[in-house]
Amino acid sequence: IETLDDISFEASGTPTELLQAKHHATPAILTDSSSDIWKTLRVWMTYHRENKTSFGDVALYLITTASAPDDSIASNLGYTNRNPARALELLQSVAESTTSATNAPAADAFRELQASDQLAFVSSIHILTQHEHIDNVREAIKRELILNVREEHLEFFAERVEGWWFHTCVQHLRSDPPVPISLSALHRQLVTMAEQFEEENLPIDLWDESEAVDIDTDSRIFVHQLRDIGLTN
Repeated sequence: IETLDDISFEASGTPTELLQAKHHATPAILTDSSSDIWKTLRVWMTYHRENKTSFGDVALYLITTASAPDDSIASNLGYTNRNPARALELLQSVAESTTSATNAPAADAFRELQASDQLAFVSSIHILTQHEHIDNVREAIKRELILNVREEHLEFFAERVEGWWFHTCVQHLRSDPPVPISLSALHRQLVTMAEQFEEENLPIDLWDESEAVDIDTDSRIFVHQLRDIGLTN
């Protein structure tokens, strides 16, 4: 996170996927002349020029909350109905005709690429539109985690996973050099947290006393054990 790109997936220290993330607080449309597209292209072309990546070797993703018009650069580089050749035509057209001072550096760099490099570059790009607004991220996380725990524990489980993730990201961002967040570490954490919500376990969470269970009739084993050692309700 915030290393070579906004988000980088690596294998043995070598980038395999680079992600640029664009979040809009209000509805937005990703037109062919959108600065979100051209600034992102400029970043990726700079990596290539500095020999940090090679066209075709790394998958490039622009992930945005914005939507894409039909037959646009963005729509032709999505997951479905991909048409990189058509996207290349549109990019070349904008690069030749743009009058935007903001887009000019990227347009100049794109025009200077060899035709074969342009095609390899564009073919490696995926533009994923209409992704979750930040207000909806918690629900999106819960959808991913729903098979890990019982439904009644999902909210608490999601809170713990999110809390661990934020803490891990802070450590990652503050370390020098950055310490990668491994998939195996995330998997171990999910398993460990899910085990705490199994039927015979007692997660340590605070709750509203008005929602507490009836201690005298609760049949779970650990409740009997706590009652046997004389704990008060």
